[in-house]
Amino acid sequence: MSLLRRLPFSAATSGLLVVIALLCLGRVTRLFDLTGLLALAPSAVWHGQLWRPLSAPLLANGLFDLLLSGVALIWISSELERFWKPLEWLLYVALCAVVAGLVACAVFPQSGTIPVTPALLLVALLIARVRLAPHERIHLSPTISISAAVAALLWAGMILVSALMSGMPLPGLFALAASAATGWAYLTLRWSFLHRQSARSVPANRFGRLEL
Repeated sequence: MSLLRRLPFSAATSGLLVVIALLCLGRVTRLFDLTGLLALAPSAVWHGQLWRPLSAPLLANGLFDLLLSGVALIWISSELERFWKPLEWLLYVALCAVVAGLVACAVFPQSGTIPVTPALLLVALLIARVRLAPHERIHLSPTISISAAVAALLWAGMILVSALMSGMPLPGLFALAASAATGWAYLTLRWSFLHRQSARSVPANRFGRLEL
């Protein structure tokens, strides 16, 4: 536990990174391979293996994907944890993964396996980072800074290029888009609900005043 406290990111990020790294290294070194049990296979999902939409994004597509996903996850999660608690973004990204996986299985039911990687988690996290504070400046150096929205777009571009270079087929790309759409829709509904709750909590003695 003392080691985790000294890391520049939370235990939630550390745990997620460890799981992704172990699954990838086990497959690369051929010590163990859980792909057949964890990958997003529509036929298996519709036959009751409902953990697959949640487990499939933990399967990195090789060492380069593992490296890119790890760096991106550390940056995005550390940014989000300035606004959310670790459990909040974990539940959010789990929701995006499950919805995107089920939608992809429904749209492509005949696919043997839909290639899903940690990129599915990252695009959902990027959507959250952009929605939370899009105009906030991120300082790359004492003289160079970019907005959070631009930084997120740069990461999204790298993730997309990596997916295309790895030959990800249409079902996998569709799952990425579904994850991003789920994140956007969830955050829109959440903030709409919070806004309504805030409006209802206005003290009764304010009604009739000009500021309303």
